[in-house]
Amino acid sequence: KSSDWRMWSKQFLAMSSKKKYRDVLLGKTTVPKASDTLDPASTTDKPKILAREANDAAYHDLILSNPNQIAFNIIDKAVTTDLPEGDSKKAWEELNDKFESKTSATVVQLTQEFNEAKLKSLKINPEDWIVELEIIQARLDQLSFPITEKHLLIHIICNVPKEYDSVTEPAEKLIGDATNPTTVKSLKAELRA
Repeated sequence: KSSDWRMWSKQFLAMSSKKKYRDVLLGKTTVPKASDTLDPASTTDKPKILAREANDAAYHDLILSNPNQIAFNIIDKAVTTDLPEGDSKKAWEELNDKFESKTSATVVQLTQEFNEAKLKSLKINPEDWIVELEIIQARLDQLSFPITEKHLLIHIICNVPKEYDSVTEPAEKLIGDATNPTTVKSLKAELRA
């Protein structure tokens, strides 16, 4: 799902490093055509054989890790004339295009979500709510529309229930303090307490 993409894609890339196919997935290593005949005894063909094996492993892991019909279909269609059994780089690019939009409409949507986010109930864990804000902050930063930590702090302070005033009023006074400034981390700890 789009809402899971950020976390899932980072986890998959971490796994891809461990399984040694990250460079193929990201297009840093070129995979030879399926029709190319490679000699396992040849020292010049060994890297090409490894690239082909890495592509196969990456493509298979992408297929196996996506029960979502839309994502599965994107991966399933990521085949080329050169790689008819699956092109992991193409699959990864198509997934990114689908689930990690970089359009101005995405910037507007994320900014609106951030601006409208309020902690409306004491039943909601404030730390969970702040993490959601930090996720939006990270996405906007990737899109070159950064939200500063001070802006995030001000948003948190202004959008929690009044019952948190005993925490937010002192924190508000320390934003930008030279010796002991309020940070998101310290505010989370105070709200948690």
